[in-house]
Amino acid sequence: MLFADVNQKKGRVMIHGNEILTDSISKFLDYGNARFINDTYWLAMPWKLNDPGVHLTHVTNSGDCVLTLTFDNVGLTPGDTYYVIADASSGQLKGWKYKLEDGEEDEFDWSGWIESGGVRLSEVKTSRDSKTIIRTDRIKTFESVPDDCFTSFDAAFPQ
Repeated sequence: MLFADVNQKKGRVMIHGNEILTDSISKFLDYGNARFINDTYWLAMPWKLNDPGVHLTHVTNSGDCVLTLTFDNVGLTPGDTYYVIADASSGQLKGWKYKLEDGEEDEFDWSGWIESGGVRLSEVKTSRDSKTIIRTDRIKTFESVPDDCFTSFDAAFPQ
């Protein structure tokens, strides 16, 4: 999937080597947009805290700093609430709890911290009951990538 504009859900889709050129492309772009929104929070949540429409409050409790994220009418589920937990003395992110607008609640510990390109990222997010593990491993950062990585299905992505 190549997004020309992820917010407007405009782009191109290729499945099994064939570009989708029919009206059904919109369902794939909608799906890709939803994955982008959700996955960006799981990968890079600290950089999403100041997005437009995000409201933050914080308290310090038992050595932890807890940031509460609520949202204006933005994103796919503006009724969600997240509680980001960090060690108050080091600032190290420990995990988050959330309550989704559909009532689902869960809590994940963030671990497996790596540094890439001067950025610290968690590669492992484990639910408190250990039944779900979300891995964002093999992360690479680049100083830059060729523009055609965002415009061509045939582009060679840096190794």
